[in-house]
Amino acid sequence: DYVILPDEMGLGRVKKVTGTWIVGPAVIKVTYQGGYATIPEPVNRAALRLMSQMWTVAERHWDAQTSEAIQAGGGSSTMVEHKMPPDVVELLRPWKRVRFF
Repeated sequence: DYVILPDEMGLGRVKKVTGTWIVGPAVIKVTYQGGYATIPEPVNRAALRLMSQMWTVAERHWDAQTSEAIQAGGGSSTMVEHKMPPDVVELLRPWKRVRFF
């Protein structure tokens, strides 16, 4: 009764083909099955390393805004993008999937 329409990011949107969606609490159940039965050790290490970095950023208040100067009549701020650590990128490289649509 439905189709999944991929978007430009490779994600999907569910569209009802026949009839109408039923409205109400808990009327639609979505089940996903995928991934690995056992998480490969490098993927597990990468996840732990990334979470460690995210925790450090949060604990030390290294949010995206790292400095701010406020002057009479104006101000400025400097933003820093926190990227995935190079070691995490390398650990995940063998599992990267490139999609062409």
